[in-house]
Amino acid sequence: MSNEVYGPFPSVDEAVALVDGLQLKGTTADDISIFTNKDHMEELKKRTAVKVETDKSDSDEVKQDTLMDKVKNIFVHTEDSTLNMHDKLVHLGVSDKHATVYMTAIEAGKILVVADDKVRMGHDPLFDSDYDGSLSVRRNV
Repeated sequence: MSNEVYGPFPSVDEAVALVDGLQLKGTTADDISIFTNKDHMEELKKRTAVKVETDKSDSDEVKQDTLMDKVKNIFVHTEDSTLNMHDKLVHLGVSDKHATVYMTAIEAGKILVVADDKVRMGHDPLFDSDYDGSLSVRRNV
């Protein structure tokens, strides 16, 4: 799995426009994550269907897990449910150094989008009608 990092974006509108574009190109909502601070979290959740990540320690609305939640978490382990945003970025393949830079931007109010760059069924750039043979540089992590 290869992930592509977009941003950081200064506004919600720019991040949403990118997410919409990625989905139009065939990337599913399950393959896109947005990393932001608490200031943009609710608006991004309303305007997109993708996973919006924010540090739990950064949120005023941190819910305390009930006893049942804690028991459930023992048996149903999600791979990154306890990781902070920095660690989630590293888990997605971002270097520790870049994750630190991105976290500084996120804390300053910027928005980061990470999308799985897996080849989608029926999507091959060599056979796309608009492919002109030129090379483009994208930052894959």
